[in-house]
Amino acid sequence: MQVYGGNGPSYYDDIVVTHKAEEANLPYSNDFEGGSLDSMYESGTNSECKIVDSNDGHGKVYQLHGDGGAPKLEYNLGGITKGKLKIEADIKTGENTLATLLQLNDNALPNLIQFGNKDTHDGIWFGWEDAKYADTRLANAWYHVNVTLDLDTGLMDSFITDPNGRVYSLTRYTYAEPNTRLDTVCFRTWDTGTCYVDNINLTIPASVGFEITGRAIKANGVEITDFETLKNADNLILNVNYYNSSEQDKSVWTYVNTYKNNLLIKSHPELIVIGATEKEGTKSVDISDVSFEGADSMNVLIWDDMMYPMFNAFNIKEMSNSMK
Repeated sequence: MQVYGGNGPSYYDDIVVTHKAEEANLPYSNDFEGGSLDSMYESGTNSECKIVDSNDGHGKVYQLHGDGGAPKLEYNLGGITKGKLKIEADIKTGENTLATLLQLNDNALPNLIQFGNKDTHDGIWFGWEDAKYADTRLANAWYHVNVTLDLDTGLMDSFITDPNGRVYSLTRYTYAEPNTRLDTVCFRTWDTGTCYVDNINLTIPASVGFEITGRAIKANGVEITDFETLKNADNLILNVNYYNSSEQDKSVWTYVNTYKNNLLIKSHPELIVIGATEKEGTKSVDISDVSFEGADSMNVLIWDDMMYPMFNAFNIKEMSNSMK
């Protein structure tokens, strides 16, 4: 482009105008005990969407009431595109006729978590039906959700704990393209009914010095992904992959749990110790003496030595998705 001024022409080419995204106001938390939405805001709500006193020990909570619309409670992230974002909250599902959602960017991205309408779309989902955390969801029950988003890779680690302590998860799962801009976190309903939100925490996780990066059950070196094979396999080994740059000794607990009709039959705990000089690798646990007799499903939980979930769970079930 040529521009003429008083002293002659000037020339410009390849002009790029950029806008620096507003930095998110994080960390942010709200337990609603002060009776205020604070920095959160409502959209599409009705008179029944408000902070109320719960009758189940949660104190003050935010009530989302669906009357056929899609009311929502949001927080502005300011357009972040890099690093990590951790979302934690307690969500109480509603009646059978209600769907309860955790979303990003006002539904422009797939639902991170969808507690489906039990009458028409039962289960706990990512997206609409992109992936399934659980085959069914409880009505009028508190779930704890814990989602960590890696914006640089577009991957997430998402854990949902039901009132009985059972954990459902999707790990290293693609939620968006790398460096997708995140503008809002949204709690939302579809259809008709009432649900509740409490103890919202939005944080930027600290740099990881130690993490569990993967796990698998193998028999004679071959990974097992279905329950029938597991029940009839010999020489079972649980492999746990780790990364340790903390320069400290670390230890984690593994729990191999067996279930019948979603009720715990037996739990097999094992402590794994990882030395300060062991930077990256795999630890193996012999689980050949674990009995699956009478069980119809199992999962593996991995916790640190303070009993904090690290790479929470994967489930192997009959007649369903083999690995979750």
